[in-house]
Amino acid sequence: MSITKSGYPSSQLYGLKLLVLLSVAMVLSGCQIQKLKSDLEVAKQEYGVLTIETLPTTILTDNKKRVYVAVYRGNGDSREMVNFRTTAAGQRQYMIMPMGQYELLAFVDSNDDLIYQPGEPIFWQKTIAPIALSSLDEQDSSLQELDALKLQLEPNLTFKQNLDVSMFGLKRQLAQAKDKFLHQVDWQDPRFSQQVAQLGMWQPVAFSEQFGFGLYTLDKFEPNKPSVVFVHGISGSPAQFEQIAEHLAKDVQVLLFQYPSAYPLDYSAYILQVALEEVVNLYQPSSLAVVAHSMGGLVARGALVASDNLNSHSIKFITMATPWSGHFAASYGVAYSPVVAPVWRSMVPESQYLKQIFATELSTYHQHYLLFAYAKSRGGEGSANDGSVSLKSQLNEQAQREARKVIGVSDDHTGVLTNSLVYQYINQWLFD
Repeated sequence: MSITKSGYPSSQLYGLKLLVLLSVAMVLSGCQIQKLKSDLEVAKQEYGVLTIETLPTTILTDNKKRVYVAVYRGNGDSREMVNFRTTAAGQRQYMIMPMGQYELLAFVDSNDDLIYQPGEPIFWQKTIAPIALSSLDEQDSSLQELDALKLQLEPNLTFKQNLDVSMFGLKRQLAQAKDKFLHQVDWQDPRFSQQVAQLGMWQPVAFSEQFGFGLYTLDKFEPNKPSVVFVHGISGSPAQFEQIAEHLAKDVQVLLFQYPSAYPLDYSAYILQVALEEVVNLYQPSSLAVVAHSMGGLVARGALVASDNLNSHSIKFITMATPWSGHFAASYGVAYSPVVAPVWRSMVPESQYLKQIFATELSTYHQHYLLFAYAKSRGGEGSANDGSVSLKSQLNEQAQREARKVIGVSDDHTGVLTNSLVYQYINQWLFD
């Protein structure tokens, strides 16, 4: 154990520094804390989560067809589709939506025409309501603990309700989603500004209402090209990957996942899972890789281990400076901050989310390349942390054991994003 000039052990001094920095940050960001408080109050009062699970039946397992799920609001002619999912037997789906009364329709599209035909297995629930966010336990919890509406699809159910079962409503929803799913953007897109990134940290509900989760592409999406999905960390933005992307091989296609980083990690991971599954199901890309920085690695691993669909596809998984064992500064935030961002609970060491993502090993189809940073400046001396995340957290034993390669670089936490050696490693691993 090394001793510093102050007389403190170096590890203890590091902890004291982080505590001081956190205290200063709370004072300096009092305005941000107030914004977070107001934003979370809106979420608790106005939003809820609807959880559904399609029960396995021989109808589904025999034909392996997708199930369309549509949620409607309103009465009579004023009904409109407000949310939808595609799912399969045994899968759970989550929808965060305004509180209220809704109707739910699910059916197996046996002939792939997006139109419900009499005789196709169907489920209909006339009245459903999301579980209010205000009623959920604010302690460390998981989406998997929520009670789900069980969808038991029946082949001979008579359905005569005046709902948009032709799925034209779904097509309208897809049209509205085009600016978020594989929509072509550039690095200067206003959504990628630091201001928007901060909005996602301190006002996640406002972020969701104004921008929402998104999976974007820099060029027109072409399934035959190798695709790389970048996932940012806390208070981050897709724009942070510009330098890495510019150094990729020319035939590599760049996709950018954006999310409000204050949200619970299991929900952000779920949305990434849905997005990746849609890419795989709709386009069958020739190859797929996920490159994540910092907390983005936790989001990405959560998406990969939760998806039976993705587990049968070969995916390169490259992480940089990821706090696999969490961050003890999050513990201070949960304990002492007057308002707690949901993500902090996910980041506390030994949190339920961290246990959850390591409860299942990565699929053998996924090759994990773990890159860690061990200095506080580029080319600097080795340190117990990279200026933000400890080496102990970056080098979680299970993460190392499952990784195909573990490589360290002499750089700091964000320096890895502009490090020429990292560019070389990523290009090498993508085609390893």
